[in-house]
Amino acid sequence: MLQSEPGSTSNTTSVKPMSTTRQRYEQLLQKPEIRSLLNTIRYAEGTPEEAGYQTMFGGGKFDTSKGWKHPDKVISSGGYNSAAAGAYQFLPGTWQGAKKALGLSGFDPKSQDLAALHLIERRGALEPFLKGEKFGTVINKLAPEWASLPTSGGGSYYGQPSKQLGDLYKYYEQQKQQVAGQGPSAPQQQTPSQPLQQSPSTPNINIIVTGKGQSAELSPIDFLMRFMRGANAKQDQSFVPSPLELAKNLTDVESVNYFG
Repeated sequence: MLQSEPGSTSNTTSVKPMSTTRQRYEQLLQKPEIRSLLNTIRYAEGTPEEAGYQTMFGGGKFDTSKGWKHPDKVISSGGYNSAAAGAYQFLPGTWQGAKKALGLSGFDPKSQDLAALHLIERRGALEPFLKGEKFGTVINKLAPEWASLPTSGGGSYYGQPSKQLGDLYKYYEQQKQQVAGQGPSAPQQQTPSQPLQQSPSTPNINIIVTGKGQSAELSPIDFLMRFMRGANAKQDQSFVPSPLELAKNLTDVESVNYFG
């Protein structure tokens, strides 16, 4: 959920005049990487589906039958009280500031997306992201805006529950492939076809086998099949790695650098 109102901290950057900013944001919404970043924020906020645009803090939905307006209603849930609402869980004051800055008339899905870009730029993360800044650095810049995003230290800026950076990066990469595959005619809001697996991924393990003047890279299955062939194993005893070598190859997994 959003924790800070516009102007509540000094870690912000100025934005371009409204006449050009909104038009620029509308163009940026067509970029797969921008759409994927927005989807990732929504995933962190617990509002990845289309219904997230009308979701209040705590999971309830506000009525849009008479138009899209921020409900501005304080909800108590999980030991917290908040009036956050929408796909990016805008606090009322935060929404009003973005609405005024961009000349928005309603709280409809597209307006929420535009307002989210306004907040991303206000936190100094938009330009670095567009220029290829490391994912972790961008998320760290946005952590003061969305409590569900982790800082570089690994926790929420506000000490509240937050997503793991690795999970967010995996989701972002998944979204990039999905959004790019749908092309320019894709709808404005993208939703995952299935929930993201939260369990740790299984590393792709290969076993490096060295012998007399030769080396080979085998999958665990190939290794076991070859090892079980008693005749071949007896003829080539150099094939069998030591327990230390086998353990090392099973546990060495390359880590991902999110910050550079």
